[in-house]
Parts: sequence; structure tokens; C-alpha cells
Amino acid sequence: MRIHTARWHLDEAQLSCGHTAAVRHGEASAYCSWCAESVLVLAQAA
Repeated sequence: MRIHTARWHLDEAQLSCGHTAAVRHGEASAYCSWCAESVLVLAQAA
């Protein structure tokens, strides 16, 4: 059985709270462990 991992690829992203975190590619929001809340993903590194 083949496991497709492309959709689980992690990218460094700037979060709306000002922190950066590794988030799944294409995610619009992520949980910031520093702020202890869900925040928007502003931009992902290429």
C-alpha cells in the first residue's frame, strides 16, 4: 500500500500572531503553541 505524503508536507509559515511555525502545505489556519490559540497563516516560505 502506498502512502501519499505530499499533502502532509510541512512548510515554515508566518502566522498572524507574528510567530512562525511549521504548518501543512495549503493550510489557512494553524495552532500556535506560543499563543495557545488558532491563528491565520499569512504566508508560506517557497
